[in-house]
Amino acid sequence: MDHRMLCSFLLLRRGADEADLVHAKEANKRCPQVVIRFYEERLTWHTTNYEEEPESARTGNLQTFFN
Repeated sequence: MDHRMLCSFLLLRRGADEADLVHAKEANKRCPQVVIRFYEERLTWHTTNYEEEPESARTGNLQTFFN
């Protein structure tokens, strides 16, 4: 596995002078609430009118999206 392609977080631990680059998998185990808060602050949810959605979006048929 190419570790350069993994999602990582730059975390500053309490009492430390320097931040550490931590892989997301490790960050999720050590400080899940920090990771959750990070995504909550940055994610944007886009909603659409149900009547305007294509049928494939309502039924979960992903194949239609890729064809």
